[in-house]
Amino acid sequence: MLRNKKTIYAGRLVSAAIYPVATGFMPAKVRDGKKKATSAAMQRLNFKTSWEKLAGILAANFIKGDDVIVLTYDDAHHPKDRKAVVADLKAFRKRASEEWKRKGKPFLMAWSIEHKHGDGRWHVHAVINRLTGNDGILLVKLWGKGSVHIEHLKEDREKNHVSLAKYMAKESEDRENSRRAWSYTRSCRKPETVVDRNVEDETLQLPKGAILIEQESHSNEYGTWQYIRYYVPEDAPGRTQRAARIFL
Repeated sequence: MLRNKKTIYAGRLVSAAIYPVATGFMPAKVRDGKKKATSAAMQRLNFKTSWEKLAGILAANFIKGDDVIVLTYDDAHHPKDRKAVVADLKAFRKRASEEWKRKGKPFLMAWSIEHKHGDGRWHVHAVINRLTGNDGILLVKLWGKGSVHIEHLKEDREKNHVSLAKYMAKESEDRENSRRAWSYTRSCRKPETVVDRNVEDETLQLPKGAILIEQESHSNEYGTWQYIRYYVPEDAPGRTQRAARIFL
């Protein structure tokens, strides 16, 4: 059976699918059945939804321990509209980039601007590559508009790049003027996609020591497709771990 494998590498986060391939030499009924199986597998890997795209960006650029922050406004600085928040955030990124550069590190940031939940006040959710062991005082100074809440990025079964992306992109479906609710600095890289053709009887296996995020397998009379998403072990050799260590 002719099958292909598509893998998306984003830092330590790996998403992969194996799916049957339809060809013009097959009877129409068989070809259509295989196309349906292929389509089902690709829906898990195409990163078409807002949160899926953001998850790929986050995993490709930020590692466990990086700063997950919320920038909030005090009463004296609360903006009147989104445009003002965008201007404040741009100034913050410029100051932070200069500070990171002085310390010999690139400044990476992904963020979402929100105000539709909670008390309705404007605030910014963001992920930043950590500069020191305690960035709190520095970030408050660089922000200068209110407080900064800091947690650290996790890479486990429950809390990870995927769950964080879903949270940060929750207002994307109600975004203004058809703009997505989140963005990222130009310094951020994008996930790497690799397609292996005709993998025959290969199956998707969880590597030893990896952390499973999700896994699916479906079969019908026309073929089988598999999907898996996991974190490679922290000490694993290979492209994903080498890419992650750039930011350590």
